[in-house]
Amino acid sequence: MALPEDVVQRANVDVRVLLRTGQLQEAKELLGKRLELPPQLVATHRESELLAAFVYTLLGEGKDAWYAAQHGIQRGLREKSVFIEAVGYIRKAHALLLMEYSDYQGACHAYEKALTLMNTINISRVKAEPYMGLAIVKHMLGDMEAAKKYLALGLQETEQVQDAWMTALILLAEVKINVSQHETAQAKELLIKAQQLFQECGDRNGLMHVLFYQSVIAFQEKSIEQFQSLFQQFPQSCMTNGYHYFLQKKMILGPSNQMIFYELLQYSQQCGSEEHAAIVGLRQFLQAEDSMSYSHDEIQLQLFGSVSLIRGQRKLEDKEWQRDKAKELFVYLYCHRHRFTPKEEIAQALWPERSVESLDRDFKVVLNTLLKVLEPQRHARQDSLFIQRKNNMYQLQHISFLQIDVERFHYYFHLGMEEFDPELSNEWLQLALASYTDALYAEKKQLDWLTQDREKLQYLYIEVLERLAQNATRQQQYKKTIGYAERMVREDPLWEEGYRLLMYSHYQLQNRSLALKWYEKCVQQLQQELNTTPMESTMAVYDLIMG
Repeated sequence: MALPEDVVQRANVDVRVLLRTGQLQEAKELLGKRLELPPQLVATHRESELLAAFVYTLLGEGKDAWYAAQHGIQRGLREKSVFIEAVGYIRKAHALLLMEYSDYQGACHAYEKALTLMNTINISRVKAEPYMGLAIVKHMLGDMEAAKKYLALGLQETEQVQDAWMTALILLAEVKINVSQHETAQAKELLIKAQQLFQECGDRNGLMHVLFYQSVIAFQEKSIEQFQSLFQQFPQSCMTNGYHYFLQKKMILGPSNQMIFYELLQYSQQCGSEEHAAIVGLRQFLQAEDSMSYSHDEIQLQLFGSVSLIRGQRKLEDKEWQRDKAKELFVYLYCHRHRFTPKEEIAQALWPERSVESLDRDFKVVLNTLLKVLEPQRHARQDSLFIQRKNNMYQLQHISFLQIDVERFHYYFHLGMEEFDPELSNEWLQLALASYTDALYAEKKQLDWLTQDREKLQYLYIEVLERLAQNATRQQQYKKTIGYAERMVREDPLWEEGYRLLMYSHYQLQNRSLALKWYEKCVQQLQQELNTTPMESTMAVYDLIMG
């Protein structure tokens, strides 16, 4: 007997069925329609937001998941519902893992906050989800012992309530971790269980994940026959079911590094036999090039402060760079990443004192050194994935695979500046602030060609501090305003908005004398450095203080 339509809608039964059978786009569309209706007309509006956050998570849509989760948290606080707030934090944590530049510490904190809230109301039925998330985070942070502990806790919860689908998701999380550690025997056993559970639930998305990991294991074990069969089925499942997002976005239960898709395609080619149409389609979809070498190692590059590279979990020692000029060359290519740069221009910037004859030789040596650092597995005649050559010009490519701290800063800067709500804006801006640890390539202060890019980033950094200070003022948190504004004027003693915020905040805290001291300092700096007087807006704050 079918349930009445209003019951189906009120409990989001239809959405849950779509979710648990891998029809994620359909679930998203249905929730979208429901959330467009006025809240008073939809009894389940509050639940739909949190369900939408989970659907966005499984689609790899981190930013949308984050906003849906934040609305859930705010609703939980408004309605004094600890349960809604806790689920909001779980979904927010998932979202932080899916951002272009994952915030592992933030995700860890949000999962733990959710568990703390659940303990206060003695609810354990949804604890499996944060346990699964914590296992993934701890694994990404290199804490395998904690990862295994949380997996066990998650499975204990799902088995108690006999939730086969959630059990299968946690088994996938365990497989993800095992595969990254090359523990293939255990991963294969877990995949058999997960496959059986997903088949019972009719979840095609789950089964596609299983095929993916089975392909990776066959690749790791160099089992050609198995690989060819499985790797044919995986792209077929992706394309037939419209799961293209699995190949394009970070997925909570997908690979830690998307470079693996290119590695699998490369191995498929090495296996020799004629490729199935689905694999050819995957190659075209990913624009994979036969002439390139792809490495599964995740690379992180730090350009703020001193230049460093982390491959996997290991930071390269300075001697592995062989020469400082290799770092300089990378930074130069990064600063000019939007165009092909002639070799002569690069060489003259890096060696302004050298003769033309020696420039060519020096450039070749340093370029080869940099290529060995970025792509140690690359053969001499293979094209570089990261540095593309066109005639005698070079350009940095595929920087999304390099996880560069400056890119992370830009990413969170834009999210924070575009957000009007001060509380939400602050969360993004704090992540931008954490990325900016020092000036760009600060250890090489004397490089003339770097001055403009360094100053541009410093300007953006001060803008972050300014917005954080303005947000704090809007929230009447004047002590916080003072902290940010002091950092602004330390960074640039001529940044007038910093003085205005200091004057206004001290005045609001009933400290007129300190407010006036900051005004006097502003007047003095402007007179000394620019031979000018404060702007009208600064004088308006001064007049307010003077009454």
